[in-house]
Amino acid sequence: MVSLSKKVLWLLFAALLFFVGVSLAVVQIIIHDLPKLDSVEDYKPPQVSRVFDAQGHLIGEFFLEKRIVIALDDLPPHVKNAFLAAEDADFYHHGGVDYLGIVRAILNEFRYKLIGGQRIGGSTITQQTAKTMLLSRQQTYTRKIKEIFLAKRIEDSLTKNEILNLYLNQIYFGQGVYGIEEAAQTYYGVKAAKLTLAQAATLAAIPKSPSKLNPRTNSEKARARRDYVLTRMAETQFITHAQAETAKREPIVLANRTQPYLGQAPYYVEEVRRMLVAELGEERLFHDGLNIYTPVNAELQIAANRALQEGLRTIGKGHGYLGALANFSPNERRSMSEELGKRRKALFAGVPRQKYIWNWKNVDVATARSNPEDAMGAIRLENLAIGQIVVSVVTSISDNNKLAMVDLGSASAQLPMQNMLWARKYNPQAFTAAPKVPSDVLKVGDLIYVRVDKLAPFTVMLEQIPKVEGAIMAINPHTHRVLAMVGGYDFALSSFNRATQAKRQPGSAFKPFVYATAIEMHKATPASILTDAPKVYFDAEHQEQWKPKNDTGKFLGDITVRSCLIRSINTCSITLLERVGIPAVHDIARKAGMLTAKTPFPNDLSIALGSADIIPISFVNAYTVFPNQGRVGAPVFIEKVQTHNGEVLLEASVEEHDVLSPQGAFVMTTILKGVMDRGPGRRVTGLSGPLAGKTGTSNQARNAWFVGFSPDLVAGVYVGFDNNDSLGLRGYGAQNALPIWGNFMREALKVIPPREFDAPEGITWRLIDEKTGMLASSTLDPGQLALQTPPDDEDESAPQSAVKGGTILEAFIAGTEPKPSSGPAAAPLDLFEGGL
Repeated sequence: MVSLSKKVLWLLFAALLFFVGVSLAVVQIIIHDLPKLDSVEDYKPPQVSRVFDAQGHLIGEFFLEKRIVIALDDLPPHVKNAFLAAEDADFYHHGGVDYLGIVRAILNEFRYKLIGGQRIGGSTITQQTAKTMLLSRQQTYTRKIKEIFLAKRIEDSLTKNEILNLYLNQIYFGQGVYGIEEAAQTYYGVKAAKLTLAQAATLAAIPKSPSKLNPRTNSEKARARRDYVLTRMAETQFITHAQAETAKREPIVLANRTQPYLGQAPYYVEEVRRMLVAELGEERLFHDGLNIYTPVNAELQIAANRALQEGLRTIGKGHGYLGALANFSPNERRSMSEELGKRRKALFAGVPRQKYIWNWKNVDVATARSNPEDAMGAIRLENLAIGQIVVSVVTSISDNNKLAMVDLGSASAQLPMQNMLWARKYNPQAFTAAPKVPSDVLKVGDLIYVRVDKLAPFTVMLEQIPKVEGAIMAINPHTHRVLAMVGGYDFALSSFNRATQAKRQPGSAFKPFVYATAIEMHKATPASILTDAPKVYFDAEHQEQWKPKNDTGKFLGDITVRSCLIRSINTCSITLLERVGIPAVHDIARKAGMLTAKTPFPNDLSIALGSADIIPISFVNAYTVFPNQGRVGAPVFIEKVQTHNGEVLLEASVEEHDVLSPQGAFVMTTILKGVMDRGPGRRVTGLSGPLAGKTGTSNQARNAWFVGFSPDLVAGVYVGFDNNDSLGLRGYGAQNALPIWGNFMREALKVIPPREFDAPEGITWRLIDEKTGMLASSTLDPGQLALQTPPDDEDESAPQSAVKGGTILEAFIAGTEPKPSSGPAAAPLDLFEGGL
């Protein structure tokens, strides 16, 4: 009997040992991957990396968790004490783990699993810190075990101040914000060190339930919790009762939630991200809290955004109306009516109705039809201002009054017929009949884009998101800094960057590089005569004849090089390419950064007409050779990258190289200046100072361009469809890209004022007869120079006619100027040696 009892005891003891061993093994397996935290130096949480423009404005952020780490010593006592009073007043007096609280939480978890109810916490600050450092957010038993062991490890390894420092940097404050410093800046627009007592208490109230106690979304509950925190601070003698009562009377006034320039350069910031991921790795960019400085000029960037969007909308309207986003049937509108009324009441409660309208842009149409209650929550408020574009619903149409009405939440707006006359049937390739009455365009229940036109009477215009896309880029030609870049109509709709990722044919905008090659090689001058006449070539690759022609089908006969480029005569460019040879133009294109392994050029005469596919940013950057005296460098998107401690990781440096001589670049500038003074560029009004540039339209009007420059700014615009469709009738650079460029430059020149183009040494000036290209008569009075304006035409858009007589002061590379044949020839005129 005794022997049996011993056996039972041994079996029980063995079972206990086995259970303990298994338990220890299980615990070891559970905790083996706990974060290493033997010292405060091991604490390296994800921080937000910030992107700044040249003036220090915040324009972008990269983060996994939006956080700025701050030292505890940098916080005033009332900030630290607010969190202690709210979460763990005995923090400095316990061992870090509240075992009774854990038992209560475990028993409550059993109850929750069996019969439901509400989960409870009961954690100390140390436990909460441990909880935030575990990747999983699920409330499981294994996670609770990890939390206990990690909390104990933290208490054993760190001082209380170090633990509190971790906690204040780790905790979540809602709206994607982590840590006290980021919370202070997000909610109050100040550093944590500058928080008032009431502000600190408000932030200390949030971590208990970041969604329910958020002061932006639930100010009443947030205020009640804040007052509780202040009361607890008084009870724990962190502050006096008088201080608590004074702070309670302080209203919760939050800072504007957005930085004024944040989000203004999404394509630029995304390009920076791509570059830094390749250079530093994604982990470092999204984790290390880097400070990234760019050369972006915020004013130019905003001007570029506006110019491209307005321009593309105008072009899109010229193609016709794409139709409503959706149409809600009468039954669907009735089913939405109740929820729409609730949303209207909730949105406009407590705000001045005359200052806001609603926007249906984020409403999911399918959800709105099937479950209006879920869908209506996506309607948002927008400021009521002229030019504001929103999405809303047509509520009525009157053909007799030629008027439609649109519900904008706070009021109904008129949409008169004259504000939708552009809405022809969509067809970029042909002009269709204009609508006559509103019902030709709209139906009741249509979900449409409108733009606020007038406030009294409240009037809107019909708008649409265009199918046509584009890009605009602005570069400092001397430093090669990219000052502004927009890669499409709307980054939210398409993140594809047409400035840096697309490959497009530049058409006639490439011709200046053919002309520059000829001038550089002394194969032509601005006064050289070329013959514009029909020619036939044999295309060996395709085994067919090629008969290049001008857009009008007409030929002008003998014409100067200057007039050829201003009028963009195709045959002249081919003649010059034949004269200099294809390899010479390839060499110039390669040096200028256009011809690369990714963008090889055709080896035929078609390159004279811009047949090569080129990345737009590379093409615009190539134009910097003209105002930069023939030199070029790679475009710069990033000035400097620093760690949050100030260590410099990357810093920009530009290596320039020669593409043209300073004299060749200047002579080309004088010709391209003629495009602005006497060619298509004259259509742009309101610009001051010397400007130069060139339009471009590729084959079948698939791509439209204008690249132009002042002495200190090069800007280029590309317009086209992503699927390479034709832009259709009048789809030329002068009609599509040039107006966008002009609207941008009108604002840009206010920021970067124009000046004269500097003429280098080695330039000779001569009076030239525009018709013959010869020296003009010496009897001509230079004060009466007939800088005759030729007809407003270019190869792409208007009839061409022969050059009429006139005299122009022409620049030449010294030694290439025309020589007097005999008789009283004109003497050299060095009237403009200082500039142009």
